[in-house]
Amino acid sequence: MRVVEDELKKIKTEILDNGLPIWEDLSLFQRHPPDERLDNNYFSTAYDKALEALKKLDSRNYTIYALGEILEDKFTGLSPDDDGDIPLLEKKNTMPNVLFPIFEKFANVDEGDEKFVVEENNILLSKDGSPGVVSYVSKVFIDAMRGDVFGFENVAIAIHVYKIELKEEYEKYAPFIGAFMNSRLGQALVRRFISGSVSPTIRADDVDRMIIVIPKQDSLVEEAKSRLDELQRQAIAYSAYVSYSNELIIKVFGESPKIPKLPINWMPGGKRDPHGYDK
Repeated sequence: MRVVEDELKKIKTEILDNGLPIWEDLSLFQRHPPDERLDNNYFSTAYDKALEALKKLDSRNYTIYALGEILEDKFTGLSPDDDGDIPLLEKKNTMPNVLFPIFEKFANVDEGDEKFVVEENNILLSKDGSPGVVSYVSKVFIDAMRGDVFGFENVAIAIHVYKIELKEEYEKYAPFIGAFMNSRLGQALVRRFISGSVSPTIRADDVDRMIIVIPKQDSLVEEAKSRLDELQRQAIAYSAYVSYSNELIIKVFGESPKIPKLPINWMPGGKRDPHGYDK
């Protein structure tokens, strides 16, 4: 529980009860100014309560880490290219626990850019716009992207998404960590680090400080993987939204008529046809 105790010691301001409006927070009038940020996210009551809850966990069954202790690397991704052929996972693709493979932007993965390609057991974290959303990259997702419906050998991250690579010995915990971070308690621990006065964002250094829990029972890890795999299958089924339309045409015509290139219905800047008919 050391990491929890360390965080509690850092809280140097008195926050009013949860029921009061945020603008009545008296943190600006504290006696001793803090040596870190002074804003309502950083000193939120939700974060304090989440830490108190973590203190009650049985250390015989759970281990608490700062994310930086168990990650191998983290980084944001690529900008779109007009002639790109690798689909990009943007903020809109990252949903709690799963990825929605509805692609509009593509990029080129040049030599040295291979690290931006997602792999099984990566964790993705939205950086900007609506920061703090966590998606688990499952084998279900990877296999589906390489299948007949989508046909993409690789998928990469965009510039507004963090790719988090766990150390090898912690990779099996990725689905549990993702599910934990998307819980209400987990989001209290994540959203503490949202900053920015105009566009909310999460800084790279703060990703390391996010607190997570790992169970010592494999059964919970296996359950998290099973549940998230099933959610991902549902997300993929939803995302293959034009499949039935084209199956219907074959039933009506007895074949798939050869239709030449369609007029574009998207803006430039690395975007693509939302139907996927630009291929």
